[in-house]
Amino acid sequence: MSFNSYLFVFCILPLTSLIFSWAKKSSTQKFCAVLAGASLIIYSAFEKSSPTLLMSTIILNYFFIRSQIALIIAIPINVFILVLFKYIFSNFSVFSFIPLGLSFFIFQQISAVIDQSKKSKDDKPLSFFHYMAYVCFYPQLIAGPIMRLSDFLGQLRERSHPYEIKTTVALCFIIIGLFKKVVIADSVLNYIEPHLTMVQNLKDLNFWTIWNVNVWYVIAIYEDFSGYSEMAVGIGMLIGINLPQNFNSPFRQTNLAHLWRNWHITISLFIRDYLYLPLQKKMNRNSALFVSIFLLSIWHGPTLNFAFFGIYQGMGVLFLRVWSKNKKARCYSHLAHLITLVFFISSLPLFYVKSNDLSSLKVFIAQFQFTNISKVPLLEMLVIIFFFLFFKMAPNTYEYLTLKNKRIRFDYSLFDAVFISLLFLMVIAFLQQSRGYIYFEF
Repeated sequence: MSFNSYLFVFCILPLTSLIFSWAKKSSTQKFCAVLAGASLIIYSAFEKSSPTLLMSTIILNYFFIRSQIALIIAIPINVFILVLFKYIFSNFSVFSFIPLGLSFFIFQQISAVIDQSKKSKDDKPLSFFHYMAYVCFYPQLIAGPIMRLSDFLGQLRERSHPYEIKTTVALCFIIIGLFKKVVIADSVLNYIEPHLTMVQNLKDLNFWTIWNVNVWYVIAIYEDFSGYSEMAVGIGMLIGINLPQNFNSPFRQTNLAHLWRNWHITISLFIRDYLYLPLQKKMNRNSALFVSIFLLSIWHGPTLNFAFFGIYQGMGVLFLRVWSKNKKARCYSHLAHLITLVFFISSLPLFYVKSNDLSSLKVFIAQFQFTNISKVPLLEMLVIIFFFLFFKMAPNTYEYLTLKNKRIRFDYSLFDAVFISLLFLMVIAFLQQSRGYIYFEF
């Protein structure tokens, strides 16, 4: 099962929404027990899930929190579990797959253990079902957005939210997220897959082929992951929990650091708060920044290409920091935007050519060799330009559905109703042929 399936959209989602709506009328403890149990069942229905490992980490970390085990013990144990299953077992074929959502439920629990360690001993003890519901909350369990425990508990206690919840808005988030995934991302991946496979196998390494794959791949992975995140936000709204925003138009940004801050926002905040800021106390800012970016990059997988990706991105952000200090070196925003996009897109061979040798570097270097430059794919170029103009100028989902003061807008017109209905009809038509989410691999 997956979020982008008929079973989930037309059966699991309506059924669980009704169950949670009923459970909200009971005590917070009972609501959390129902939420945790239902989430665990849904997670177990996904391929490559490992509910035993998930529950083991929940019990272990709840013990750390309640017994106030020193962070010097709790954090290394969590990191060891992540490294063991993601990097060691996968390389030695102990398991045929990395447990689904492993990184995200480990990161979420690391943040919980650290934050709870700062609480006073006089504070009310954390309930096990509250903690289990927080970790297992199924909309964000597999690939985020990463939510802080204090935010989750605050919404449970107050039973009020930063802005008014309305089913219509939640459904809009879900439909737009599904549209981005099954209509745009999957269609793009189906189109570039033959070319992507050739490039990954080091065939047809010419300028236009590689850049064509790069650009379409970044569109696909953005629509795939932002679509998942927005669907998670919509499902959370139906349940009554507001998940944080995970993407904020990263391709509008005029420098690389801002692009990364607006791409997978919650993991960027996690890295900042629990890695970069502590490292900054031990080393200078530039070194802490480079190490943080490098570790974030190799988190994506156990292969060497992600290390190259981290080095390239880290060098880019550090160069930007030095460049920005020189007032004479500042350039126009449109030019800065173009440079940012070209740099980011040029790094993608180091991301999608997964290998433990120098294959990714060969593709990376080949993209700068101007062979067969005369064969310009004009139609593809026009479509690509359209996409990036759309990313630059069109409102993102949050801007479309909310106002600046974070209150949901209720003045939906007939056009909005027709527009969302058309998106949903397209989703139904494409849903049967949908692929798995790209970020489920990480």
